[in-house]
Amino acid sequence: MGNKKLVLGLGVIVLVGAIFIISGKLTSISPPEHRTRFFPELEERHITAIVINDKGSTTTLEKREGVWMVGDEEFFPAEETLVQIAIERIVSLRKTELI
Repeated sequence: MGNKKLVLGLGVIVLVGAIFIISGKLTSISPPEHRTRFFPELEERHITAIVINDKGSTTTLEKREGVWMVGDEEFFPAEETLVQIAIERIVSLRKTELI
């Protein structure tokens, strides 16, 4: 009877140890990139306009005939480099990061 209790006790200790080891490894695994992206299907080439609404005032960045334009009613050429930075930031947004 004493041997059965010893074997059962060792079995429980091994089982608990295995559960701790496995659960530790599972929590350290990060999810795949497509699950952490805020817009998983969005690519830079899909973005053709960005609308910014601030307290009732709306400004639009819009790609017209291959050129980025900015305005509300009247449009002017936009700084391409800054538009590209904005697009890259939108596409790279992650659910786990502060904006």
